[in-house]
Amino acid sequence: MRKPPHKRVYIPKVGELVKDTATGRTGVFTGTCNKEAYLRPPGGGVEFSTMPWNIEPVEGAHELEFVHHPSLPPEVKPLPEPPAPLGAV
Repeated sequence: MRKPPHKRVYIPKVGELVKDTATGRTGVFTGTCNKEAYLRPPGGGVEFSTMPWNIEPVEGAHELEFVHHPSLPPEVKPLPEPPAPLGAV
């Protein structure tokens, strides 16, 4: 792990859109753990990590509207009847 550069570390709010300057990727900040910052792609997907000093705010992100689309529960189907035990009449 590299030593952080001497600059002020930007601390985003959870859910804020930020940029990882190490990779150029944009992600939604989900939190920190073990000295790493965790981001998730804006459209969803696999979370990725970076060092906190690699995070910077995304210009215009405050203008984005939060949209929440909860997923629907799966259709519940009744279970089939179990087969009769062997030797049962």
